[in-house]
Formats: sequence, structure tokens, C-alpha cells
Amino acid sequence: MSNNITINFEKLPAFKARPGIDWTRRMGDAQDDWLTAAVVKYADRWARLMQAVIDHTGASVAKVATWASHQADDVHNSISGGGLYGAASELSIYWIYGEELADWYERGDSPLVFKASKELVDMLRDPSEWAFTATRP
Repeated sequence: MSNNITINFEKLPAFKARPGIDWTRRMGDAQDDWLTAAVVKYADRWARLMQAVIDHTGASVAKVATWASHQADDVHNSISGGGLYGAASELSIYWIYGEELADWYERGDSPLVFKASKELVDMLRDPSEWAFTATRP
């Protein structure tokens, strides 16, 4: 039985990239080989979901990273350890919370501590109905 919820990733807003860094270009450049493209696609889904949850709940990266990682895996929990490492590495460079994510990854403690509220689950099913405003700086 899967614990994944239905999330409309296409309607989630883009994650906040570090100033002066172009994630859209990185996604385009990654299309040259299928493995890099898969890792970058996963990284994008993972970061957009973490960003939405952080903006909506004020949770920390460490609290949502494991949960969001499972939810963002669109091929039935088949992201490999190498794929997770690649995605975390990409996001440590590009995402404004990249350093927090790198710290989470390096600690290696990834308990599933986050529980999505019904309100959050409803919001993730149809993000277009919600305004995403940061609750944490």
C-alpha cells in the first residue's frame, strides 16, 4: 500500500532559485542524456513540493525532505540512492534552501517525521486555488 497522495505537480509554483542562477536553463541542458534528465526532473518535483510545503506550513527542510522525496518520485518509489544524491547535489547549488538540504542529506538521518494535514493534501491536489506566500524568511 502506497502512502503517496495525489499531487498536481504541474500546478505547483517554481521553487525559489538562488539569485543569479538559472534553473530553467539547467533543466534544458540536462536533456542531453536520459539519466541526468531523470535526476533533474525528480529534483525539480522534489524542490517544488518542499517549497510549497515550507511556504504553506513554515516547516523546515529537514522536517519535510524525506516525505517530499517519496511523494516526488513519480516512478513508484524507484529513485535510487544515486538519484537522490544527484538531486540533492543539484538543489544544493540551485535552491535557496540548498544548504539546509545538503545538511539534511549529509546527516543521513531521514526519519519520516512530516505528516500532511488534510488542508495541505487538498491544497496539493489543486495548487491553483491557493496563494503561496512564505511563512518563513
